[in-house]
Amino acid sequence: MEVHLDLDQNRYSGIPLRQEPVDFCAMSSVFRDYSTHAFEASEDVLLFPRFQWVSLRARAYRWRSIKSIAKDAEKCTKKMAKMPATPHEDIAILIAIYNRLKTFRIFPLSCIPDSLACLFFLVNEGCKANFVIGVRENPFMAHAWLEINGAVANDVVANVFHYTPILETANEDYLRQVSG
Repeated sequence: MEVHLDLDQNRYSGIPLRQEPVDFCAMSSVFRDYSTHAFEASEDVLLFPRFQWVSLRARAYRWRSIKSIAKDAEKCTKKMAKMPATPHEDIAILIAIYNRLKTFRIFPLSCIPDSLACLFFLVNEGCKANFVIGVRENPFMAHAWLEINGAVANDVVANVFHYTPILETANEDYLRQVSG
């Protein structure tokens, strides 16, 4: 589906396109390999206050428009542009820590606030990530996730494959649309 995002009207529309079948095994994410990263209590305890802060910050986005979410994601993108590249192993360990700490969250977050919380968490730790919102039809649904160097970071590739991205912080055209 070719999708067009209208940030001013807080809506999107799409034109169906035919997709080719994909081999999910070939697309497996490097970050899933670290989901079994050994529990390091001291490491997790040190990052827990930052985790709670970004979770509370992201929770406030439940009532905000796509445009305001996009503007804040753009600010993160500008901040990330100044950061040096972080090794995949370090990012994967941080994502594993984030996923472990989610079990201690006192309130649930849907995919957009959770992906924003993970983005804020990674940015606070000096990592770059691409925040993505995608949509699909039949049944119509929207979903958000993070990508790092093209690999899905905080979700499973099979969960996000059927969604067409309508908002990406790493896309220059998107940044012009938000700024304009």
